[in-house]
Amino acid sequence: MALRFFPIWACPQTAYYHYPLLGFDTKRRRICLWECSSSASQRAITAVGGDVPYGRELKKPSDEMGLTQERPQLETFHRDLSMLPKPLTANSLTSSAWDDSKVRISFQGIPGAYSETAALKAYPNCETVPCDQFETAFQAVELWLVDKAVLPIENSVGGSIHRNYDLLLRHRLHIAQEVHLPVNHCLLGVPGVQKEDIKCVLSHPQVLLTPFPSDSSKLDQCVNSLNELGIQRVSAKDTATAAQTVSSSGERSIGAVASVRAANIYGLDILAQNIQDDANNVTRFLILARDPMIPRTDRPYKTSIVFSLEEGPGVLFKALAIESRPQRGRPLRVVDGSNNGCAKYFDYLFYIDFEASMAETCAQHALGHLQEFTSFIRILGCYPMDLVSSSREVAGQLESDCFSSDGRSKSSGICSPRASYLRKLADVASNGELLDWPKNDTRRFFHVVYRVGDLDRTIKFYTECFGMKVSRQRDVPKEKYSNAFMGFGSEKSHFAVELTYNYGVSSYDIGDGFGHFTISTQDVYKMVETVRAKGGNVTREPGPVEGGSSIIAIVKDPDGYPFELIQRGPTPEPFCQVMLRVGDLDGAIKFYEKALGMRLLRRIEKPEYKYTIGMMGYNESVVLELAYNYGVTEYKKGNAYAQIAIGTDDVYKSGEVVKIVNKELGGNITREPGPLPGIGTKIVSFLDPDGWKTVLVDNKDFMKELG
Repeated sequence: MALRFFPIWACPQTAYYHYPLLGFDTKRRRICLWECSSSASQRAITAVGGDVPYGRELKKPSDEMGLTQERPQLETFHRDLSMLPKPLTANSLTSSAWDDSKVRISFQGIPGAYSETAALKAYPNCETVPCDQFETAFQAVELWLVDKAVLPIENSVGGSIHRNYDLLLRHRLHIAQEVHLPVNHCLLGVPGVQKEDIKCVLSHPQVLLTPFPSDSSKLDQCVNSLNELGIQRVSAKDTATAAQTVSSSGERSIGAVASVRAANIYGLDILAQNIQDDANNVTRFLILARDPMIPRTDRPYKTSIVFSLEEGPGVLFKALAIESRPQRGRPLRVVDGSNNGCAKYFDYLFYIDFEASMAETCAQHALGHLQEFTSFIRILGCYPMDLVSSSREVAGQLESDCFSSDGRSKSSGICSPRASYLRKLADVASNGELLDWPKNDTRRFFHVVYRVGDLDRTIKFYTECFGMKVSRQRDVPKEKYSNAFMGFGSEKSHFAVELTYNYGVSSYDIGDGFGHFTISTQDVYKMVETVRAKGGNVTREPGPVEGGSSIIAIVKDPDGYPFELIQRGPTPEPFCQVMLRVGDLDGAIKFYEKALGMRLLRRIEKPEYKYTIGMMGYNESVVLELAYNYGVTEYKKGNAYAQIAIGTDDVYKSGEVVKIVNKELGGNITREPGPLPGIGTKIVSFLDPDGWKTVLVDNKDFMKELG
């Protein structure tokens, strides 16, 4: 198989290379001051740090084009920007007022930047910290002011971001993760304006085809859409700054091209979405940390390295010999850059990504082979791949980018930067194929988790009243909790309850969203009398259900959890149901079908009682009952009920499916796929659109845990 090269850029530089946008001179080692962008929210056309933002003073379209428009009061459009995160300042060096409960991630720009969105995609509950420069974002991690930094590294349309590759070399941070973020450029304006009212638009120069002087090779991303509108274009430092400027100015004739998040933050109307010329516009970001990831082999990994070569004929070919590649069938990206900051002039550095983990022997052998021909080599990171799914249209576009109409390779067999990125996407299964995974996965309900105030009391009650047995218990003093698993059979084949006791907490709020658990029994009347004799609370006496023939009763355990007791014949799974209330039944059914592969077993309409229920599950033995009460869209969750655990053969693939469905229907990932510390069982956890939590647990790891 021929080796595929994807050169992104090649430019030999001397050691005096200068980055005017970063404010960093490699000869003098001058570092920018920490700058504050909060002042930008208090005045109209002012950039972060007080610089002129666009290379020239902005003229109002009304002055330049002879247009006269009445300027409304600015406060009509302004939000209270004082609540936005403030960029790091020199005072932050000694500040300790941080919330240690959240991951803190620095990014270049101001709130609403695409880099911030990438950070939130990787860590939905993180605290984002804006920084004036990329250099500042790196330093924030190195000085322990934040935990991680996010760095854009390449775009499927614009290619690689040259200066950021060298930042990876200058600093000793490690790549811990990658994030693929689809770009959705929106035309924004102050509230009340129409698209036709916009005469001038501000945005990042790559968006507008008005490049920075330092890089004239930047490609446009929205030029066709803006040309159709006949809008004058003016460069801004970035898209979020453009949105902030429009909001601060209040000018009805000025718009911005930025993200949906920027529109929400700065109180702007979205006049048009997805105005980028290329629908497959994706930006790749890197998450950087002080410590490297520990390489594993339990999911797809990517390794990034940088090296320079010894002099000699054919050294590059020998270094990258196909026989030494760790995975011959996987893509190899080569980024050719200058050896910036080193003693040698006109020396080259090569940045390479390859799809393999350093935990694999073949990858170690490949780097050992490569080291024979290098004068310098450094591993930038070994990290999990972001398995962003692509459509078949992307694969088709890849072919058009790499091959001419007669089938011959363009550019002597070398694909464009955009084609290399699309090739990586085409190697991943399409959304449709990935969404089929839950239906083909091996899934069943493992257990339901909730909190109790007295573990021994609850165990005794469940044993004496319901006939459950304890399958296992564990005490974790370090984490200050104990739990017990109970049920009607082995956890290897039966649904169970996981009772959790947190040290010192004696009561919890059940809320009004949780409904009940259901236990089937051959004699409801007898079980109710047992519950009453043991001091339990009977809230519904045994009898036929309204409008039906089933005999039911409702009792409460010592913590107040309702249990529906239903009379049935012998069954292998007496603990058979969990009921949760939802605000949108159709949406919830769709979520559990697509994200978890459940089937709608039954749908029961009760208009006379103003409710509808949907029975979801993998079979009839255990079901999740979703209940919708007419007109009620939100419920109080409380802090008592925790989650349902479900088995899967692959938590990583399942996690990718959930992310896709979250994007479509709502909800979010609360824990990325991976092993639990101290236990090793791999899980992924997430919330549905109503906020109910589910944990997917690796089937093999779960069986090992049971012993």
